[in-house]
Amino acid sequence: MLNDLRYALRSLLRAPGCTVAALLTLALGIGANTAIFSVVDAVLLRPLPYPQSDRLVMVWDQLLKYGLPRRSPEYHTADAYRHLDNIFESTGGIFWFDDTLMSGSGSEHVSIMDVSKEVFAMLAPRATVGRIFIPEEYRASAERVVILGYSLFMRRFAGDPSTIGKSIRLGAASRRVVGVMSPDFDFSVRSGGVDIWIPIPLDTRLSWGNATRMIALLKPGVSLRTAQAALSVAAKHVDETEHPYAGPHGEDAGYSAKVVTLHDQLLGEFRTVTLILLCAVAAVLLIACVNVANLLLVRAVSRERETSVRRALGATGTRLARQWITESAVLVFLGGALGSIAAVWGAGLLTTLSPAALPGVAKIAVDGRALAFKVAVCCAVCVLFGLAPALASARMS
Repeated sequence: MLNDLRYALRSLLRAPGCTVAALLTLALGIGANTAIFSVVDAVLLRPLPYPQSDRLVMVWDQLLKYGLPRRSPEYHTADAYRHLDNIFESTGGIFWFDDTLMSGSGSEHVSIMDVSKEVFAMLAPRATVGRIFIPEEYRASAERVVILGYSLFMRRFAGDPSTIGKSIRLGAASRRVVGVMSPDFDFSVRSGGVDIWIPIPLDTRLSWGNATRMIALLKPGVSLRTAQAALSVAAKHVDETEHPYAGPHGEDAGYSAKVVTLHDQLLGEFRTVTLILLCAVAAVLLIACVNVANLLLVRAVSRERETSVRRALGATGTRLARQWITESAVLVFLGGALGSIAAVWGAGLLTTLSPAALPGVAKIAVDGRALAFKVAVCCAVCVLFGLAPALASARMS
């Protein structure tokens, strides 16, 4: 094996142009696949960065005859869902809006999320400065307080810890800052991150708006199918008794309810785009393998005399094939080493281009799992384009 490796290196150095072209082609193909896999692994394959994330769901009303497959629940329907103690361990709501933050340095348009205490209990966020809301601050009569998003805290307040306890002005209202959200906490069900968090109660009709979205935690052992069946029964009862979506003349809106995992809700569209991109770079790698295989086949033909001499000296077809596969393996793993550089650069670029509020974006990196994927890709590539010249040389006489 050592002799084969030494001979493979000498052979590759004798054809520098072909070797450099093959290495660059393989490095780009393997690096691109590794970078995309690092995104897929961090964002799609790993659980959401919340406790018991496999049991977190979102609940939607459906008005199918109006073409609305997902609609925020109204008070009547949300109240009925909250009482499904047989399937939901906890339920809460979120509501977001935009407002203007005004301070001595000017004004800024910010994204604000109202959140109930149940949602924060499910997501278990941490404050990097100050604290999270306490139960008393969720009452309608409580002092108006806020938690700043980490990005806003660094951008607008220069990371000054003395901001805690001070008041800020949002539109016409003044609110006291009690904490700054941890930089690794991301949660948003629309594009863009959250700049400011506000506590809201959801125990009255007035506090539950038409745009409030419902989040729930399934009880242990309750499957999505079981939850959907119970939710459909509750929705039918509400429709028959409350008629929340009946038109002025009693028109049927095709009302029903839908439960969706939080993972699918947050990452559904991103999953499709990412998997398409992964298939695209896999196709690029396949094309790269074909091109490199063609280069090696040309070299195999040019080395026909060498192959004939080695056969005359007693080398078998299997021995010659092994030498070609060794040369292919050296080429692939050198290309994979260069591909690691391309993968690190590509992963950094993809992190920058990915939505900031996407859960898991901060964990995108070429780590051990990505490197294991790269090694697997290298082995597959070696077999894919290394067999063609090996079989060709084995047939030469």
